[in-house]
Amino acid sequence: MIINFIKLFLCFIFFIPSLAFCEVNLRIGILPIIEHLPVVIAKNEVSYSGKTIKYDLDIYTSWTALEAAFRTKGVDAAAITLPKALLMAYEGVPLKIVLVLSRNGTALVLNDDSLESLKGKIIGCSGNDTTQLLIFKKFLKDKGLKSGYDTRSILIPIEKAISYLKEEKIYGFCLPEPYGVLAEEAKIAKKIILSKDISPNHISSVIIIQPEAIENKPGKLREWVKSIIKSAEFIEQDEKDSGCRQVAVAQTKILNIDTKIVIKSLQSPENRVNFNKLTPDISEIESIMKNTIEIGILPGTVNISKLIDNRYIEAEKK
Repeated sequence: MIINFIKLFLCFIFFIPSLAFCEVNLRIGILPIIEHLPVVIAKNEVSYSGKTIKYDLDIYTSWTALEAAFRTKGVDAAAITLPKALLMAYEGVPLKIVLVLSRNGTALVLNDDSLESLKGKIIGCSGNDTTQLLIFKKFLKDKGLKSGYDTRSILIPIEKAISYLKEEKIYGFCLPEPYGVLAEEAKIAKKIILSKDISPNHISSVIIIQPEAIENKPGKLREWVKSIIKSAEFIEQDEKDSGCRQVAVAQTKILNIDTKIVIKSLQSPENRVNFNKLTPDISEIESIMKNTIEIGILPGTVNISKLIDNRYIEAEKK
């Protein structure tokens, strides 16, 4: 009896320290698109605190799959399109927006260069509650066309966009980069309109975090958000220093996108995608929320001031 107690006590003594030093990795979800590059660069290359920022990176093939992973707490954080974040919050999914990850970065690719030809045609989009749909509907409105009447959008798998356009299953698509560049390289795009010219410097993706993870892993999340901010700065600087070549090479180990495609997505033309102005702004997000309500994505309003958590980005500024 005494011997068994001693064995149990010794196991307890050795087990507790192992728990204290146990590394509980963050799990992060992204899509394989250009606007999510800062997360990839941070994972692959960057250590800003003297130690490697360890986290598991899950790459999803659609916004819907990424959303499902966040809803079911399969990931601690995600880089996601802003309208989806707003809709999840409206539906009561616990989340905090801690960072604007990227701006611009959407391409509207058409099979003809005349606007009149858009009437009666089908355009592929990445979802019914995405930034890409907002951009497409704003484009139509600016041109005096009605979505759902003159032209309608359908959900398509992102990775099938180029083949669908080649096979004329769709007349065009409105998708995140690098799909605009891929269409250019494949010489199947008669006309490309970039989102920076439809809604200049608009928010494309934001970083959302599970409130539970903020409570349980505050230090890790602080270091991770810091690494994302630094990676965004690195991408912007690399454009000036090397024409984005370092970034293009670094991402191949994870995203495996051709370096030429990445470089063109980032700088041809300038601001095709950018990674500046990362602090979530209440008035800006409220304006986007209003647009999502107007076009039927969002059924009602969300309290943006409670949704935003700027503690990490504000701490980084000090």
